[in-house]
Amino acid sequence: MVEGHDGPSTVIVGAVGVNSYVEECGVDSLESITRLVSTADIQRAQAAVEEKLADQHAAETIWLAHCRWVAGIDASEPADPLPAGFDIPPLPTESEGSASADQHGSGWWRAYKKAEELQRSEAEIARFSDIARSWFRIRDASTRAEQVSSVKIVAHSADFARVIRDVASGADLGDQPGHLLGKPMWDWLRYAEELSKADEPETSKALPLVYALIVVAEKEATISGREPAPAYTERAAILHRKRKEYSQEVAVLERWEKACPPERRGPGAQQSKLARRLTKARELANKHT
Repeated sequence: MVEGHDGPSTVIVGAVGVNSYVEECGVDSLESITRLVSTADIQRAQAAVEEKLADQHAAETIWLAHCRWVAGIDASEPADPLPAGFDIPPLPTESEGSASADQHGSGWWRAYKKAEELQRSEAEIARFSDIARSWFRIRDASTRAEQVSSVKIVAHSADFARVIRDVASGADLGDQPGHLLGKPMWDWLRYAEELSKADEPETSKALPLVYALIVVAEKEATISGREPAPAYTERAAILHRKRKEYSQEVAVLERWEKACPPERRGPGAQQSKLARRLTKARELANKHT
């Protein structure tokens, strides 16, 4: 034991005698050892830790029993009250936002891992896992909805035709890579997907947006030396086919091929998917010419 900043502190002596620290800072920089820690001290410290762990284990066991009751595994509420500092997350509901859904899912995931650790029944483990995963699905859906809502606000005042002209002319929109008008391009793509599932007027709104994404992806590809992200081209192709614009579908797919020669293409099924789609689009275009 030595005198520390806030009273006595436990230290481990790593060296005895003159060393580099003493040579640099001097002997006066060292604290004097006031006493050696006895075996009894160590045993008391170990006992305190073991008691704390035992209390924690008992509290977690009671908490898990309450989780079983809320999850419908046990029919009756546990007799022992819920320990202080422990909360029981609710069962999944679609009305929760992403943050609370993530918190509830994490709580049930903790119950799932604790049930695994205690080697509980497969049915109990599976029930906790299912509840946690349901919350995480709600979280992901809420996150996507919140992201789409965020880009909708920007979309109402955006002129995507102008964005296309500006990017094509080399103008800097002030966006960081992977972003358009301050929002992630994948969020814009989700918004376009939402529009494409609606009626024709909404589908028409999606096309200028998707082509703006294509232009930005092409610009970023020229900088990185890699392929433009194919997802935006695929969405444009889907929109054109929905509108029976087969020649335009062929054109946008050929545009991606031209911007992305084989030596620049990365691995993945998306590239082959676009190639098959181009073959089909050409057949449809020839048929309806």
